[in-house]
Amino acid sequence: MRRRTGPARPRHRGRTADHRPGPAPLQPRPTTPPHPARPRLHLPGCTAPAAWARAHHVRHWVDGGATDVANAALLCQRHHTTVHRRRLWATVSATPDQHGRYVVWDLTDGSYDRALAALPPPVPPTRPLAPPHAA
Repeated sequence: MRRRTGPARPRHRGRTADHRPGPAPLQPRPTTPPHPARPRLHLPGCTAPAAWARAHHVRHWVDGGATDVANAALLCQRHHTTVHRRRLWATVSATPDQHGRYVVWDLTDGSYDRALAALPPPVPPTRPLAPPHAA
């Protein structure tokens, strides 16, 4: 294998106005959407990036909670663990409250158990009947 000696040649990935090789054109930086359009984590005081969020079932699926937006809150892993350890409950609304929150947490320990006891028992999902087998 032959080794090249001397200074390395710069790589030109762009072209000048007269189509000669030139420096790469500057790419515009992606802009961050204004604050109201950005997804936010739903526990007060969390500063983790929204990209780190995972959806948390407010009413756990084991306890009959649906897997949909009306039963979900975005949490970082640290706060997800906190919510489970302290057994916290949240109320999820389709419209924001007077403070702009869609998810409001009851931050008293055991609030999940108290809220669950006050809810009606879950209705099990119905499955469609299987079509009869052709003979």
